[in-house]
Amino acid sequence: MTVRTNVILLFVFFEFSWTPFVITAEPKGQTLYKYSAIGRYAAMQNLMKQIVEMDKKAQEITDSAQQDKVNSEKETAKKREQIRNDYLDKARKQIAEIEPQERKAAEDAWNEKKKKSDELLGKLNSIYKEKGEEWVAEIVKRVLGA
Repeated sequence: MTVRTNVILLFVFFEFSWTPFVITAEPKGQTLYKYSAIGRYAAMQNLMKQIVEMDKKAQEITDSAQQDKVNSEKETAKKREQIRNDYLDKARKQIAEIEPQERKAAEDAWNEKKKKSDELLGKLNSIYKEKGEEWVAEIVKRVLGA
């Protein structure tokens, strides 16, 4: 069985010259990095470790920020729903308090209009009793052309 190793060769400009640097990664289901420097500066090894660690930390920060964003969106949706429900409850309570007064005002207005309508109907009926026969005779006369 062969184990495959990925090798990355970097040339990094360090202390006014290009320095070759090798990073090897052995895939075994875990992240394992072996560092080795080729050339005269062993400090490059530490620099590359720091770069890899900073990249890992940056990824963790990015993941954390993404999770915070998702949590914030969920919390905002919850608060929006809570505010909406509170507003609806308040409106329903106000409607329940105002309904009897509005119903009474509407019934009073209806009774006033009905009273006026009944008065007008009574006047119209009394005028018809007085002049109904005269009106019928006039209509018949005009229709027959007499």
